[in-house]
Order: sequence, then C-alpha cells, then structure tokens
Amino acid sequence: MKYLIKNANIIPMNEETVLSNMDVLIVDGKIAEIAENISAEDVKIINCDDKYLMPGLFDMHVHLNNSDIVDLLFANGVTSIKNMWGFPKTLEWQKAINEGRKIGPTVYSTGPLTDGVDYWKGSNIVKTPEEGEASVLKDIKDGYDFIKTYPSIPKEAFLKMMAVANENNIKVVGHGNEFLTTKELIDSKYYCIEHTNCLPKEREEIIDIAKSGMWLCPTQAVVWTIYDFVINDKELAAIPYYEYVNAKEKEMWEEITKWRKEKPKDEKRRFSMEEVIQRGKTFIEHSDNILLGTDTDNPGVVAGFSIHDELSFMINDFGMTPYQAIKTGTVNAARHLGVLEKVGTIEVGKVADLLILDKNPLEDIRNTKTINGIVKNNFYYNREAIDEMLIRVLDRPIEEVEVVYKA
Repeated sequence: MKYLIKNANIIPMNEETVLSNMDVLIVDGKIAEIAENISAEDVKIINCDDKYLMPGLFDMHVHLNNSDIVDLLFANGVTSIKNMWGFPKTLEWQKAINEGRKIGPTVYSTGPLTDGVDYWKGSNIVKTPEEGEASVLKDIKDGYDFIKTYPSIPKEAFLKMMAVANENNIKVVGHGNEFLTTKELIDSKYYCIEHTNCLPKEREEIIDIAKSGMWLCPTQAVVWTIYDFVINDKELAAIPYYEYVNAKEKEMWEEITKWRKEKPKDEKRRFSMEEVIQRGKTFIEHSDNILLGTDTDNPGVVAGFSIHDELSFMINDFGMTPYQAIKTGTVNAARHLGVLEKVGTIEVGKVADLLILDKNPLEDIRNTKTINGIVKNNFYYNREAIDEMLIRVLDRPIEEVEVVYKA
C-alpha cells in the first residue's frame, strides 16, 4: 500500500520548525519522499489541509496488564511503548503487533520485575550473585529487550546482574539500588532511573547522575496520583476518562491503593511534591536524557489519555517548552531505545509512525489531543476508526478482556 499525505504542516522533530504545506509519500510503511506537490500513481490520498503531522508518541513506562490498554494507548497516538514488566503474553502481543496481526503500539519490554524482596506480588526474587546471573541470562534467552530492577536486591547480587548484563549488551533500568552509593550505581552502568522520586535527595548526586549519561523517566503522572490518592485520599472515580477503565482494572486500582496506604514503607511516600519536582528540574538542568512515560496502568493513570497529561507535566512541573516536551516522547525515546535511525522524526527513509493533528502542538501542548488520524504499520486510521476503537473498549464484555497480571 502507498499513501500520499497532501498539504501537511510537518513538525519533523529533527529541529524546532514547521514545514508548511508539504506532501509525504509513504511506500511499504516507510517515508519515501517529502516535498511540495508530489505526484504519484496508485496511492491512497490523505488530505491534510490545515492539519499538522508529527511523529507518533512513545510512552516509555507502561505496564501492559490487559488488552484494553493496547487499544487505549494506540487510540491516543502512542505508537511505541517500553513495557516495564514482561510476561509471556507481552511477548505474544509484541510479535503479533510487529507482524501486523494486531493493532497497537510497537512494544519494547523489560523482563519480569526483579527485586530482593517480595514487595510486589509475583516479582522475580534475587538474593545471591548466582541467582542474579541466572535471572539476567533467562531474560535474555526469553527475548526481552531490557532488565528491570527494584531497589532491594542485595549489593553483590545486583553487581553480578550488572556485570552479566554489560557483558551481554543488555541495559538495566528501574529504581536503582538502595545498597549502592550513587557513584557505584553510575560505575555499574545503570541505564535509566524510573520516577523522579527515585532520584537521590542530594542535589550534587542528582547532578552526578545527569552528567554520567544515565537516563531519567520522570513519570510525573504516577507521582502525582500517589500524592493525590495515597497521601491526600482523593477519589479514584473522580478522575477524567474513568469510564475507560474496565471493572477488573478498577478493582485492581482499589486494592493497590488500599495496600499502598496500609504499607509502612509508604510512609516514605509522604514526600513534598515541590521537593520531588525540584529533583527532576535539577536533572534536566544538566542532561537532555529525559523520557516521556506515565506508569500506566497504576491507579489513576488511564492508558493513552495520560500521555497527554504527562506532556503537560513536562511543561508545568519542569518548565519545558512544547518542543522540548514532545522531544522526550519522540527523539529522546527513540535514541534511548537505539532506534533513532528508524523512528522518532519525520525524515525520508524512516518508518511512517505518524500522527495527524487538527491543531499545532508547538503552540499549545494540549493540541496533541486533537488527533485526526494515525499512520502505523502501513495502515491509515482516520478519526472514525479511532473512535470505533475507543467505543470497543467501552462496550467490550469484561470476560473478553485479557488480563496479564493482577496484583
């Protein structure tokens, strides 16, 4: 299939600019030409008069826990994700999407959440160097893209995991490690800290992490929900788009929120949001290695819709411009994943993962919500098709929802 996008205002994201009234020729899912007044035979025309074309968004911290999440992410313009707790079902969906048998975002996934204690039910527990080595090798054998760690892995076991991961060229991401100093974590080549509240409290240590080249995925969406629903007892049912959360997920949300409130460890979560935001700002002052991620489907974080909230948090919490915020979910995400030569910008030769918007997001970040169409895997989904996807989520019988993980 060939598509010819006509008269689009292109936001290419390889620089801060808008290329007005340009055509884009897509052949076999890749961008073949960008120019004015392209003519081509045997193409499907997509008229983009007065519309804006930008790369598809990445959500770089997702828990793909049920099948509704796949639909909600895609319908909201998320064309790629980093899944942060892998299961066999994750790999099945990843393969089906890559082969075009399932509509959804391209999936990059960590292996199972690995920790030294059973903080989250079902975690992979590692206590010894031998177990650490076996855990990393199993994740590699199973075909996962990253290793995910929580902070309570004993020091020697964690360092063994890092050594084995480095030897095998697989990156380790997650919550760092409570038994290592910041310098030791940096020296181990830890790749990405997830959540601003997992950064050290000391400013100089944050600066050291930022300057080291480590990445940060702030996930302000979930940081704010923990503050709102665990600390300040706000009602989950009052959030926007709650109607898109299926009954099984709502039940899980209530259970997790209750559990968080009761756990002694969560006294540590009674943080000052101003302090946490300042940690993120400190990192951003010294590094561009920032990623867009939401931590859906944590309680209060509605899949897909929350990516637009996260973009706003990048601006409102950290002082970014709209261009800088979008960059965290396009260029930076692709660079982090090692796929910038394929996706993340609109350039000839790259994969056509594209969003068609009614309004310019560089003028107002909320305009990323004005999705008129999506191009992905050499298919074009107009607004009607996107709305039908959302309606299917609302109407889907609960027994047809595939659940990957239940806490």
